[in-house]
Amino acid sequence: MPSLVVVFFIGPVPVSRTVVTTWGVMLVLVLAALWLTRGGTNPRGIYLLPELFLESMDGLIDSMMGARGRRYLPFIATIALFVTAGNLAGVIPGAIPPTADLATPAAVGFLVFSVVHITGLREKGLLGYAREYFQPYWWLFPLNLAGAAARPLSHIFRLYGNLAGGGILMSVTMLLAPWLVPVPVIAWFSVFIGIVQGFVFTLLAVAYIAEAL
Repeated sequence: MPSLVVVFFIGPVPVSRTVVTTWGVMLVLVLAALWLTRGGTNPRGIYLLPELFLESMDGLIDSMMGARGRRYLPFIATIALFVTAGNLAGVIPGAIPPTADLATPAAVGFLVFSVVHITGLREKGLLGYAREYFQPYWWLFPLNLAGAAARPLSHIFRLYGNLAGGGILMSVTMLLAPWLVPVPVIAWFSVFIGIVQGFVFTLLAVAYIAEAL
């Protein structure tokens, strides 16, 4: 896979193209945050974007978790920014979205579900949280456990499958019939898919944490 191509080595450790793209995405997000937060206490124009973004995230969290969910705002907002920016990286010519490499969705997905289980344990205690796996009948424990294990897998493969599959589809289309789909249309389609998949991933993360609460 192109995403597994080794770009350079740090000592004996190979650094793949996915890692380089991920570093680029993080650098862009940090620089954008530093620039967009220079608006002071009375931001105008483009400097309103961070406030609008955080308000929309806060509204989503509040509608699904209530006031207790506000402490998860930094985590959820970071997930939303990173996943969406990673999806949109594929618009850059020659760049492969890090989210199209299974390792990236897996890392973010398991991070989300670590927070989910930690939240459940903190809110309900060990016995209370474990008791839920035996509801409504004790003999349903294997099914409940399998369902809990399937959630992170579905969360991860939904993002990975859509990004990887979309990239393959666009590549094949451009290879076989490049005159059918203009490049600007492909770019806008990639932007649309990237934003939608970023929102879906974030929405599911909020839903899972809300259930743990």
